[in-house]
Amino acid sequence: MPHWACHYYRIETESSFVVESWNFTVADSIVFMIIYSIIILLNLFAISFKNLRVTASLIAGIVHLTLGIIHIIRIINPFKFEIFYLNWSLNSSVRECIIIIPFGILCILLSYSTRFGATGKRA
Repeated sequence: MPHWACHYYRIETESSFVVESWNFTVADSIVFMIIYSIIILLNLFAISFKNLRVTASLIAGIVHLTLGIIHIIRIINPFKFEIFYLNWSLNSSVRECIIIIPFGILCILLSYSTRFGATGKRA
């Protein structure tokens, strides 16, 4: 949800979002908001529909790990990262890694445990 809100806020404020040489357009942000909205809805539907739980948690995990990897790359090989016309510090990327990488791993582990359960057999 924070990544969705970030794109929403930058559209509303007509501010910048730059990653390396990619200067996000409003259309780019709308596409990302749609992707995040689908992930959010998938997770909400998974509350009631058990057959969606593995897929929802696996997708959420992969997306969060991907975002974490981008920040790891930035820590190792710094590149421009600007949001709301402000430079995103390397410390902020470290913080992002500390938060989203464990969350991504947890989501993937939950998808595995949801699929196979405590017995180790496919649910």
